[in-house]
Amino acid sequence: MEQIALIVAMLSFFLAIVVLIVNMFKVGILPAFSIKTRLAKVSVGLMGSYAIFFITFLVLAN
Repeated sequence: MEQIALIVAMLSFFLAIVVLIVNMFKVGILPAFSIKTRLAKVSVGLMGSYAIFFITFLVLAN
C-alpha cells in the first residue's frame, strides 16, 4: 500500500513540475509564478496532492 502512495506522490510531483514548465513557456517566467493562470492553479493543486500522498507514504511506512 505504501508503494502505491509513493508512486502517486512521485507522479503528482512530476506532473506539477511539467505543468509549471509549460506555464513558463506559455506566459513567461515571472507571470508563471503568479496564481492567476489556470496552469499555475493546476500546478499548485498537484503540489498539494504530492504533499498529501508523501505524508501518507511516510505514515504507512512507519
